[in-house]
Amino acid sequence: MNSQIFGVEYITSKANSTVVKISKLMQKKARREEQLFTLDGVKLFVEAHNFGAKIKYIVLKDDAIFEENITKMIFEEKKNGASVLCVNEAVFSKLTEEFSPQGIITVCEFLDTGSDFCFKNDEKIMAFESVRDPGNVGAIIRNAAAFGVNTLIFSSDCADVYSQKVIRAAMGAIFKVKMYIVNDFISTLKALSKNRRIISTTLGENSLKLGTSSI
Repeated sequence: MNSQIFGVEYITSKANSTVVKISKLMQKKARREEQLFTLDGVKLFVEAHNFGAKIKYIVLKDDAIFEENITKMIFEEKKNGASVLCVNEAVFSKLTEEFSPQGIITVCEFLDTGSDFCFKNDEKIMAFESVRDPGNVGAIIRNAAAFGVNTLIFSSDCADVYSQKVIRAAMGAIFKVKMYIVNDFISTLKALSKNRRIISTTLGENSLKLGTSSI
């Protein structure tokens, strides 16, 4: 059992204060208040560990079996200050939205850097306004990372980058790009335009098709 392997308490109550705190992170409001978000599954735990994300909690289903290298990573994060919780299946199911969970949930501190901009001259930046579909936001993050974009800027009314739907669609790419969430999107673009050329795209009757004009 994982509680014995990692030397931690075995939690069986859904009313446990830490369990309640983590379960609330399924809601955007709680995520913003706590500045924490959850990752479900082994792959995303490994991505977070390798990236060096600040991991606050690691929740393990007590009877879940992990490969030796994953167990070693969990011990490393525990040594670095992460709290390891071992729970029964009923408690674990309260904390996951997955149909076939792998027995590990990681709770990390937010990755975005707010509005404290710090860009290199050769940095590739893309900005998005009012993209409300979580699957689209996740695909944007995933494709941006694949095409070598360094930084993404999202207006605050975009789908929450820390929702489970976005994280699943991004497939771990949230650790490969910098993200900024901004309230004043237009002012942000104006600030960027002082030393950069900005190319904007939109849908409309007078919009030019990609490839028909010189950029």
